[in-house]
Amino acid sequence: MRWRKVTAMLGGAAACAAALPALADEVPAGDDRRWSANASVVSQYVSRGLRQTWGKPALQAGVDYTSPSGFYAGVWGSQVSDHVIAGAHAEIDTYLGYAATVAHGVELTTGLYRYWYPGARYDKAAGGGPATGYDYTEWMVGAGWRGVSVKLWTTLSNYFGFDGNSLADGIDRGSRGSTYAEANWAVPLPNNFTLGLHVGHEHVRNHSAFSFTDYRVELSRPINKFVTLSAALTGADASAYAHQLSARNGTDRMTLGRRTVALKLTATY
Repeated sequence: MRWRKVTAMLGGAAACAAALPALADEVPAGDDRRWSANASVVSQYVSRGLRQTWGKPALQAGVDYTSPSGFYAGVWGSQVSDHVIAGAHAEIDTYLGYAATVAHGVELTTGLYRYWYPGARYDKAAGGGPATGYDYTEWMVGAGWRGVSVKLWTTLSNYFGFDGNSLADGIDRGSRGSTYAEANWAVPLPNNFTLGLHVGHEHVRNHSAFSFTDYRVELSRPINKFVTLSAALTGADASAYAHQLSARNGTDRMTLGRRTVALKLTATY
């Protein structure tokens, strides 16, 4: 299988949204602290169960704004590998949304997320391809209650630039309207530990061979008021991304959805 059939789909985030260190819908609308910033060091960047830094460490950072009325906006970035996304070295996510708490403590949220991969195009891969970029946009709706949340993400453009040309799969259709459904549960444990459980399913419209299910089991604990340490076991049943050929040289291989443990140190201000 040619690398470009799967390189864009590294789950990434939009994916990225699943990997953001702090989302504004988790901040109470009445909190006086409107601005916050975060910075992280991770042993590897894993988004929706797929590894985006070719097993290498990454630096990440973001800034968020949350208004008392519930509107939020932010920007977040991470290093990525050009082994996975041709010509890319960074992922930049921008987002704007609204969150509110309604009856019985139920939290509702919605937002637009745009994922940018500066300089990345399929034709920059070792095996060549069309001059198609990886950038795409998602719309998210979600609800939460007492540590349990569900979200549905829908692409408003081709998911990672997926179409018949970029995937070279013989299907002359785009992937706009692809969805990612997820469920999360944050379980408080003794001694300030938190157990985070996650399961999600990516459905790639018109190119279902690239759909997959992912999971994450994460244990985290604050070290002090600002710093949190976490360890996560992640994976994805992504057969299309097994033995992935490197976009950089077309010879190295890696299974992007392989079960892996990622360590993360995050400072929030």
